[in-house]
Amino acid sequence: MNSGNPRVPGVSVSGGKNVITLPSFGSVPEPGAMARSATPKSLGNGITVIAGPRAGGALNLYGVLKGNQVYTIYINTEVGAAVMQFADPSSVGHPNAAQLTAPRALRADAPADWPVGKRSKLLIACDLDRDGVLKNARILESDDSVAAHKVLAALGGWKFSPAFRGSEPVKVTAILGLGVDTN
Repeated sequence: MNSGNPRVPGVSVSGGKNVITLPSFGSVPEPGAMARSATPKSLGNGITVIAGPRAGGALNLYGVLKGNQVYTIYINTEVGAAVMQFADPSSVGHPNAAQLTAPRALRADAPADWPVGKRSKLLIACDLDRDGVLKNARILESDDSVAAHKVLAALGGWKFSPAFRGSEPVKVTAILGLGVDTN
């Protein structure tokens, strides 16, 4: 492991005591740098994936989020893992902006009448404000509009610690994915 500064530009995965750097496509690794990093077998709370602004991340949405970096976290919910990708649009044009500390889900309740075992793909765009409150939620993609509206209604009860840059909370734009295959 290195000091946390990637030897190869690309994607960093951090959480626990490790930082894993995945090279970006087309990058030329420094001499002696590994061509490919080992990846964890399972991801859960506490893991943050950091990618360049053109990366699609776990949701394969290229260029949708604006910021110098796109971050991905995984949130455990009663209906399975949710994926949140987020970026700070104010960091565009500021290449030396410090990295964000990811928000943490404090409450992520499923809709009260969600059927056990229900699988539905849903992508929701939203903002996470400086207080950790989801705002301006809107459906980007859904294969079940009834389920999508139930989830939108439940998001009002979700609560996060905000994203931080240093000691300052930062408003970020985000996309929540539920029922998404991230393989």
